Amino acid sequence: MASKPKKRKAGRTTPPRTREMLLPMTADVVSKVSLHNHLALVALRQGQGNADLIAELLKTVYVAYDLLAPDQRLAHTEQFTRVESAVKAVIVRAAATDEWRLAEAECENVEQILGLHDQQLGALPKHLIDAAKQRLMRVLAKGSFPVFSSPGAHPCT
Repeated sequence: MASKPKKRKAGRTTPPRTREMLLPMTADVVSKVSLHNHLALVALRQGQGNADLIAELLKTVYVAYDLLAPDQRLAHTEQFTRVESAVKAVIVRAAATDEWRLAEAECENVEQILGLHDQQLGALPKHLIDAAKQRLMRVLAKGSFPVFSSPGAHPCT
């Protein structure tokens, strides 16, 4: 009696990660991304913002939160929630007044989060950052926003 052929395990569905994906971003790339984020904040601080800049800033806030370890999320949830509310308030005000400005007190909180994100960009493997961005884009594509209240789960799922 012939034996049944053994089932093979399904192969890898994603290509192996490259060296570049396993390492943090280069200092040059981190510097460019950081400059882009901080210039967006400067423009909003001066009332020279626009919908694109505020959207990029909000995405950066969500990605920064998603990249935190669960114990860090618990410690930072309130700060991220304040920044999210401030940024969304700018969007609501701008719809009525066409003024894209973040108040100085709000800017200080955003600066702290941008500083944290700068550290993440320089320390975390690129594949983790890319995965956080992809999760965020999937949530936004559904027409919803991430939730900051679940410290154990990714907010962008």
